[in-house]
Amino acid sequence: MNPHSAYCIALVYGVLSLEYKWVELDKMGVRNNGISQRKLVTTKLIVDEIALKDVPAMLQLVKYHTRSRNKMIYIGHSLGTTAALMYASEYPDAAANTVGLFVLLTPAYKLTNMRSPYRFLFPLLYPVLDISNALNLVQLVSRGSTRNVTRPLCLSSAPLMLACLNVMNLFLGPFTQISPETIPVYFNQVPGGTSLKTISYLTEATRGQFRKYNYGVGETDLCMGAIHHPNMI
Repeated sequence: MNPHSAYCIALVYGVLSLEYKWVELDKMGVRNNGISQRKLVTTKLIVDEIALKDVPAMLQLVKYHTRSRNKMIYIGHSLGTTAALMYASEYPDAAANTVGLFVLLTPAYKLTNMRSPYRFLFPLLYPVLDISNALNLVQLVSRGSTRNVTRPLCLSSAPLMLACLNVMNLFLGPFTQISPETIPVYFNQVPGGTSLKTISYLTEATRGQFRKYNYGVGETDLCMGAIHHPNMI
């Protein structure tokens, strides 16, 4: 990389889901009030906070440390594209003054953007998430719990790894192929930065909607001043 050219900086959301000790703010954890760190992540992290709090803070931090007066180029992938769309929709002036170009890769928005046959399964997410929430199974989407399932299943033998590889390539689409050597790396990171509320938000894609998170009757009015969760655009 040319040291005199523009900086390339990776922005990471959902750092708490990594469960590293260095992200704790005090000896009691990250403002958890007795709640375990894993449960804090699986129940509290939502897309709205990523887009409207994390993204502006990260962009301002990058601008401060690079001392650059030029506008940035934001390159987002998957949920990073959704967060960029939400950020620019909610703060159009700030986005126009800070970012000169948004490059959105595989946007996690509507099902029309997905070529994978798994798009037909998305309508089933709502009842599955409702049942998971009702049975207090929210930790199923946490990083540690998912690894406990994927590692023994997909990394125990070559045939199982090949089966998992075929499932992943089917999910990622016909023009993307993951090599076998990247399987351990992939499953060591999935599902970093996710939560029940994050996945619940993504199910809005099945309805072609682009809204803020729905906290439910009463709480949405308290948090957003509206009976129904408002549109982002």
